[in-house]
Amino acid sequence: MWLTKLAAAVDAWAFPPVCVLCGDAGLYAGFDLCAACESEFPRCEEPVAALSCLDLVWSAFHYEFPVAGLVRELKFGAQSAYARVLGLACLRRWQHSPHRPALDCLLPVPLHVGRLRARGFNQCVEIAIPLAAGLRLPLRARAVARVRATQPQTLVPAEARQRNVSGAFELRQPVAGLRIGVLDDVLTTGATLAEIGSVLKAGGAASVVGVTVARAAHTDQVRNR
Repeated sequence: MWLTKLAAAVDAWAFPPVCVLCGDAGLYAGFDLCAACESEFPRCEEPVAALSCLDLVWSAFHYEFPVAGLVRELKFGAQSAYARVLGLACLRRWQHSPHRPALDCLLPVPLHVGRLRARGFNQCVEIAIPLAAGLRLPLRARAVARVRATQPQTLVPAEARQRNVSGAFELRQPVAGLRIGVLDDVLTTGATLAEIGSVLKAGGAASVVGVTVARAAHTDQVRNR
């Protein structure tokens, strides 16, 4: 144990945190965001009411500057370091949120194998890793698989998004009795979360909560993400 703490201290000394937005010192070791820039994150104060097959959707922030830029650069600019920043920022919001639900595990939205190969990583998994660790929750990244390739939701009209993801997910591990948080990067119509929720509820999950980094006010906000 003491060796682990010593290694962490040495790492923090050798690689001090630097804010990814302004270059100032980060808040603490491993969190590359300063207090001033974190204060500019547009906080989402209220949870969304229950959606189809979801008991609740909790979002940390609104999909606005500077969160929107970090999400876009993470997904399309290969800025993988932003995943930890977003995950830890969500953790800090969760710890101070009166609306946080009780969970037994965290399940990141899976990518289809073809898109995973093309992108090289699943941004939801990368965001979920520090969040799950901070919440001391197991990460169930393989409990659900994306078995059908679909059009990116941002390219599909809002009214057709549920059809686009219908039947795209399959349960691969037991979830009976679990209170599951399904993590996605941005909430728009909620179609993807609802479809995964239906698969989990059919498998006997006690409750399913959507957990998202950001919530868009309307679909057009994320048309180009």
